[in-house]
Amino acid sequence: MKMIAIIVPCFNEEKRMDISRWQTIVNRFAGCHWVFVNDGSSDNTSLLINKLTGQNVYQLDLPTNHGKGNAIRAGLLYIINPSPLTLIAELDFSRIGYIDSDGAFDTLDIELLLTAAEEKIELVPAYNVVIGSRVKLAGRQIERKRARHYLGRLISTFVCQGWEEAPYDTQSGFKIFGLDSSFREAVKTPFRTSWFFDIELLLRLDASDSLRIWEVPLMKWEDIGESSIKVSKYLSICRQIITIRSLVKFRSKGGKI
Repeated sequence: MKMIAIIVPCFNEEKRMDISRWQTIVNRFAGCHWVFVNDGSSDNTSLLINKLTGQNVYQLDLPTNHGKGNAIRAGLLYIINPSPLTLIAELDFSRIGYIDSDGAFDTLDIELLLTAAEEKIELVPAYNVVIGSRVKLAGRQIERKRARHYLGRLISTFVCQGWEEAPYDTQSGFKIFGLDSSFREAVKTPFRTSWFFDIELLLRLDASDSLRIWEVPLMKWEDIGESSIKVSKYLSICRQIITIRSLVKFRSKGGKI
């Protein structure tokens, strides 16, 4: 039976990660395998994750902080290239993805994305990426802090200009991919940016002419955490915007990422 694995990156989540909610999620979606990556946390995140029980739950502790993108990549490689001594090495995965640990996603939307991935990637092999999109439509409860929303749209518009395959919500923290040779190749090397690793991964798939995106509007989503970005982060973000924009332009001219 083909299976699906979802990576959950965690960094200093002791005070905001609802572990009882996550236990409910892993129990409800027992057919999905969940890999919680502790990204070199300095608090008790590792002990918190360790409280989760179930044969479909795995914990990967990174000794140092890698940043969200490369922590997710570590989790992806944990599935793609498992140690032969682990139980996970005996499983056959056809889909793989990641979701934020902060609880912004509703449980019903997790079911919606998992179902869409099975239908679009597995049953009708016309798509190989399924993305949860935080687009505010009638009947949806998409609660985003205004400043973060508009900043995100401005950055996305600038960065993705000229890229025809770009989804509406490039930064959504819930994506599922078909686990094929193109995806394996796309995650072989570390990401160059930490804020825009999602775009890098999609560009790498696009460079191999294997990017077919199906975007799913979420039913419910709520911003979790701080609404502002620390001043010390601005310079780093600006540099990464320039880097990712140059990659988009390079790819739009036919270059290989």
